[in-house]
Amino acid sequence: MKVLFVWMNDSGEGTIPLGISSLSAYLKEHGHQTSLFDTTFCKYDKGVMREYREKIGIVKRADLESFGVRQEEVDIQKKFQESIDAFQPGLIAFSATSYAFQLGVDLLHEINVKNIPVIFGGPHSTVAPDASIAPEQIDYICVGEGEGALLELCNRLESGGDTTNIKNIWAKKEGKVFKNELRGPVDLDTLPFIDVSIFSEKHHFKPFVGKVYRIGYMELSRGCPYNCTFCMARYLKETYEGQYYRRKNEERVIDELLRLKNEYNINMIRFWDETFLAIQIERLEKFAKLYKEKINLPFIIGTRPETITEKKVAIIKDMGCVAVSIGIESGNERIRREILDRKYTNEHIIRAFKLTKDAGIRRSSFIIIGIPTETRENIFETIEITRKVKADSLGMSYLMPYPGTKIRDYCIQHGYLEENAPIIDKSDGSTLNLPTISSEELKGLFETFYLYLRAPKWMYPLIEMCEKKEPGHEKLYDILISRFGNLQK
Repeated sequence: MKVLFVWMNDSGEGTIPLGISSLSAYLKEHGHQTSLFDTTFCKYDKGVMREYREKIGIVKRADLESFGVRQEEVDIQKKFQESIDAFQPGLIAFSATSYAFQLGVDLLHEINVKNIPVIFGGPHSTVAPDASIAPEQIDYICVGEGEGALLELCNRLESGGDTTNIKNIWAKKEGKVFKNELRGPVDLDTLPFIDVSIFSEKHHFKPFVGKVYRIGYMELSRGCPYNCTFCMARYLKETYEGQYYRRKNEERVIDELLRLKNEYNINMIRFWDETFLAIQIERLEKFAKLYKEKINLPFIIGTRPETITEKKVAIIKDMGCVAVSIGIESGNERIRREILDRKYTNEHIIRAFKLTKDAGIRRSSFIIIGIPTETRENIFETIEITRKVKADSLGMSYLMPYPGTKIRDYCIQHGYLEENAPIIDKSDGSTLNLPTISSEELKGLFETFYLYLRAPKWMYPLIEMCEKKEPGHEKLYDILISRFGNLQK
């Protein structure tokens, strides 16, 4: 069986999704063939988020083009059709987030798939299965993890067997949808090493503080032990009755990293674990020892403030950690506790940033604005604590109430969101109709947030002129950005 994976990614930035990589490796291990149609480097109408972040100085500009990393003007549907015709797949498999799902459906318009079955998997199919199976272009969806389910579907399609009773697969047949039960979570240590060979070399090149590295991607764990209301981790834990969060064996991860390092000339690692430092100290010490002995490459992680301790920071610094992304989300403790279900204190945040700074590890803070019940004053609480911790870089987005999250149910119940509201890109604006702050004010604060962080407070009235787009704001904004926008100084 030939399987053509489709990754709907309009970010313009290279990164290798571990889901598709794992599925491709699993199918190949069992004798099937795979290929990939990837939209990452196809130019969409809107600009790349990194270009915006570079413009306002939030990240250093890096010369990615000299490594061949650029978006190209192409007819995406024509290119997709050519990929189908050349590979002649027996199954077309989309992996899509909630935002990218409609992009995938749109791509199938006017495409001649020649009766090739189409399956959608990924986060959106798992949290919104009824909506995902509805489009006429889709024959199957995968709910939950896909390794065993996709293999079984391929085997049945190849042999002409019944495809309506496969666990984790919802199937259409003769106008009826067959909704099958879930299989148990996969044992991560039984999976083959991820397959990165189907991805373009361009995906390895990523900037870090103005320099371009060859990045390798890895996970020690799948899932998250926490229950943030804006994340689907809670949904997955409930769906799998508490069994979804798992860790790989440390020796196995080292072997996989060695393969990546040696075969793909990797010189930096990005761990995609949702909360890297949630690991028990004994396992971290074991992994650190092996990593330093056998891999010894700089690496980047993401974690939560309350998981950062003096001992854990010392361990990751010694083994090569160069940067950590820490979720602040909001500077208001009530909002974090009651709306986001994140129960750490502001003292946790300040301590986490101090510990990592003292260790010489770069810190990136991540924040969200447009949270239900949030006011302008609350956003300035977020600005204030972000100023206080003096992060080296910053990521931010509007709150996105994705399907399957508790926050989406909350927003619908309180009238902040229509039940069938579309999912938009997290940098395009707020989808919520909040009584405490308007969408226009949120957009203004989003665009000037970085200035409020860097400029002295006596300049806040000037920044507010830019925020509210008062006459002459364009020139003033450019002047302020050139002086204060660059967090990398």
